Amino acid sequence: MRNKKNCGTVKITLLLLIFCFLSAHAGGQTISLDMPNLIYTSYAFVFYAGEKEDTVATGRIDKEGKAVISIPASKAGYCGAARLKIQGRGERMMIVCREQNFSVFSQEMEDMTEVSYNHSSENEELMQVITKHRRIVEKYGRALSQMENYSKTDKFYKALEEENASLQTEYAALLGNIAANNKYAARMMEILLYMTGNSVVLGQQPAEIMAEQRKFITEKLNFNALYTSGFWTPAIGLWFEQTMLLGDSALVTDAKKMLARVDDVVVQRALMQSFIDIFSRYSMESLLPEISSSYAVPIRGNIAPAIINGNDTIMPKNALIVFYDSNCGTCHDELRQIIEKYSLMQDNHMDVYSIAADTSIDTFSATAQKIVWKNNFCDFKGFDGVNFINYGVVGTPTIILVDREGILRGRYARAKDFFN
Repeated sequence: MRNKKNCGTVKITLLLLIFCFLSAHAGGQTISLDMPNLIYTSYAFVFYAGEKEDTVATGRIDKEGKAVISIPASKAGYCGAARLKIQGRGERMMIVCREQNFSVFSQEMEDMTEVSYNHSSENEELMQVITKHRRIVEKYGRALSQMENYSKTDKFYKALEEENASLQTEYAALLGNIAANNKYAARMMEILLYMTGNSVVLGQQPAEIMAEQRKFITEKLNFNALYTSGFWTPAIGLWFEQTMLLGDSALVTDAKKMLARVDDVVVQRALMQSFIDIFSRYSMESLLPEISSSYAVPIRGNIAPAIINGNDTIMPKNALIVFYDSNCGTCHDELRQIIEKYSLMQDNHMDVYSIAADTSIDTFSATAQKIVWKNNFCDFKGFDGVNFINYGVVGTPTIILVDREGILRGRYARAKDFFN
C-alpha cells in the first residue's frame, strides 16, 4: 500500500524569508561586509544548484566587523541566491547576479530588514517591493478587523470596504509589476510570495491559496530561477504534497507540464531527479515512465540492473550503489558519511559500489583517493554513462540499495535516509 502521509507541510512566513539581497558584477566580483556585531566570526559563502549547496568562499570577519568576499572566476556566471553562514550565529540569504561590486552594512544578524546597501539598485528596489507588499497586507488586515465592529449598513463599514477594494487593486498592480520585471530579484519575490501563501488576491481562503500555489509552480514558476534560489526542495515538495491528493493522473499531468517548460538541460535533469527521488520515496516509481520516456528508472522490487565496468559485468547483491560527481559538494558530504559507516557495513558483509559522473581522469582521481572501498568506477561519459542510464540517474548524489537476492529495495538522495 502506498504511503500517502503528509510529506512535510511547507510553512514559511514572509518576514522570515526577507533576504539581504546582494549582487555582483560578472567578473572579479567582491562583496564587502560591514557587520560590527560579528567580529572575529568565521563564515562560509554558499551558492545553490537545485538541491545542492556549493561553498564558494570561506573566511573570517575581522576585529572591525569587516570582510571582503571574492567570488571565484569559475562562478562568474552564477545568478541566484547565496547564503552567508556565520559560525554559531546563523545565516543570511543574498543574491549574486550581474551588478557592480557593492557593500552591505547590517548591525543585527537577526533582523533581515535592517540592512543598507551601497551600489545595489536591484536589491534596494526589491526591499522597496517587500516593504510595499507588507504595507498593503497589513492595511488590508487592519481594515478587515475593524469591519467586524460595524454593521454592513454603517457608513464606517462601507468606507473600510472601499479601502479594501482599493488595496486589492493596488495589490494586483504590485503583482503585475513584479511579473513584468525581468530582474532575478523579481523571480525570487514571486517565489517568496507563493511559498508563503501570499496569492493573487488578498483575503483568499486556504483551499484557494493552495490551488494558486499549485498553478503557479506547474504553469508559471521559472525553474531556471528556482534552481539557484535555495528553495528548490521546498517548492517541489509543496507541489507534490498538494497534487498527490488529487491522484496519480494529476501528478503525471503536472510533472509533464513542468518538464516541458524547462529548456535548460541541467535544470531539466535536476527536476527529473527530484521527481525520481520523491516518487521513489512514496513507492510511486511506476508513474515515472508516464512522465518522461527519456528516463528509464528501475522499479523497486525488481532485479537491479548489472553494473558495467569495462568488460566486467557485476550483479550487485547486498550492496549500496552510490552515484556521485566530484564537482558536487553535496556528493562529498554523502561520501564522507558512507565512509564513516563503511566498517559497520563490512561487518554486515555489505558491498559498496561508487560510480562517478566525472569526465576528467584528474577530477576522478582526486576523489578516488579518498574512497576506502575497492569498487569505484567511472567511464568518463558523465550522465550519459551506461550505469547512469541503466539506473535512471540524472542527478547526484543518488544512492541505491540492493538486497541479498539482488532486488532493488531503495533509492535515496541522502545517506542518512538509508542509515536511519
